[in-house]
Amino acid sequence: MHTRVTIRSRAHSFMELPLSKADAERLLEIIYLGATVINESREDDRLAEYDKLEQLMLKAAAESGARGVFFNTETNAYEYTGAFREGRVRKFREDHDDYVFWEELVDRLVHRDLERRNTVQKPDKPFAPGLDPAHDEIATEYWREFEEHGIDRLGIWEGM
Repeated sequence: MHTRVTIRSRAHSFMELPLSKADAERLLEIIYLGATVINESREDDRLAEYDKLEQLMLKAAAESGARGVFFNTETNAYEYTGAFREGRVRKFREDHDDYVFWEELVDRLVHRDLERRNTVQKPDKPFAPGLDPAHDEIATEYWREFEEHGIDRLGIWEGM
């Protein structure tokens, strides 16, 4: 059985998607993950246009009987259930956060080391991996260290 999702703007239909129940649930996961990436780190400067679109999609999901969404009368907004947030999307977020952590850690440490050597690329030129052999050598060493020891041997020493 398919659910038909139609995205309209007043009198015009832009898109109609025949979705299986499983596809509709995955679409809800994509909406949650996308909205989280866009607005989670924002407090006072949330991007309202994304919140509005998310609410529109959650309303449609709730009205079609989707599990994982409910209308909160206290906040007057559609929200994800705790079970939804603790389900598959939690693992997706954890995997993403872990990936971003290690990538950022290595990149920032390499950049710091190159600055100390005064060999970092000029700020007006974006970094291009593979073009700076020193970058690649340092990054390889950090990756080797972190794959073998995690953060166990990572420390901060005064005067470094």
